[in-house]
Amino acid sequence: MTGKLPDSEAARIVTRAMPTADRRAVGLADIMALGVLLAGTPVASVSSSSQLRAMAARAARLLPAGFRQEARLETFVALGGFSPGEAVALRRRQLEHRLTSLAFFIKQLVAKSPYEIIVEGREHVDEALAGGRGAVIWIADFVFASEVVRQAFHVLGHPLTHMIRPEHGFSSTQVGLKYLNPVHRKAGDRYVREYAWPSPAAPSFTVSIGRPLTMKSADRHSAILEATKDFVSQLAPRVEANPELWRGWPSLT
Repeated sequence: MTGKLPDSEAARIVTRAMPTADRRAVGLADIMALGVLLAGTPVASVSSSSQLRAMAARAARLLPAGFRQEARLETFVALGGFSPGEAVALRRRQLEHRLTSLAFFIKQLVAKSPYEIIVEGREHVDEALAGGRGAVIWIADFVFASEVVRQAFHVLGHPLTHMIRPEHGFSSTQVGLKYLNPVHRKAGDRYVREYAWPSPAAPSFTVSIGRPLTMKSADRHSAILEATKDFVSQLAPRVEANPELWRGWPSLT
């Protein structure tokens, strides 16, 4: 990753204030998240990117294929066109990528970025901003996408305002909101205030910024439908190429 990252005051994280009195004090997920952080942080801090990916692959083979999967197996068979055997293999690859994403996230809490980011299509952003009206960025729901895209836009010099819920992160309990979720946001805060230099062996992500979506209709409702269809037409080939990375399967259930 190259380029100077914006000053910490340039980018903002906005949260909505919500009462916590009616929330549970603590939950099992809090204990699990704390255990993962305590056990995973020392390991991730001294492990290379390739070692983290290898550990995630081994863990994915040992865990059940349906571990913490939101989409049912039938969804992949009925809507994805996979055989039952292919669907099981796909879910296991999904689990591997999600565990890799978690490992990379934990590493960023205590060390430099474990990957490099390459940006394609930045001319589309420059063109939109030159028009004086800004740009609406639609981020496809793939594993790694949300974190990597935000980091990429910081590198481009366009700080983002990130709208989040208090529940953003590990937990929605009182303990989670107060202690665990700020830890989750810490990884993102790194890219607001400092450089990040990956090692030569680090994996790379390409952030591809596509052409502006088509919205020719003067009617707002029709324009939104038109833009949605255009977005889906650009998204579909990428889902076909990397079905295990797409996180939208549960929405089709």
